[in-house]
Amino acid sequence: MSFSRYEGPAKIQVNGRTIAEAVSSTLSMDGGRKPVLTMHKGLGGFAQGPIQGSVEMEQAVPKSGFDQDFLTLLQSGSEVEISIAAAGKRIIVPAVINTFELRNGVDTAAGVRTQWVCGPAVIR
Repeated sequence: MSFSRYEGPAKIQVNGRTIAEAVSSTLSMDGGRKPVLTMHKGLGGFAQGPIQGSVEMEQAVPKSGFDQDFLTLLQSGSEVEISIAAAGKRIIVPAVINTFELRNGVDTAAGVRTQWVCGPAVIR
């Protein structure tokens, strides 16, 4: 059995800087198609709405500081470019950070969870 046939961890960048402490990430995209229901036909078709998505990242907390200043990005509302390299492709989305969550505890490693709202993807 060859284990080399499967993808390893994704490589994530925010504004061109690698997020070295990333533990996991999830990219979800919504095609924006809304069903149009009529009394006579039932499902009559679809209306195109906006294509949008979300990115969620979990990260370890290094003592030396984060790869990006996520809390400042959240408070400023600055748009960034998130790039995720996986499965031989690079997916690039414009995004704004919406949630920053810092977790600390006596029996778990410190962690950060960020959630981003993003626009349509460019795939290279």
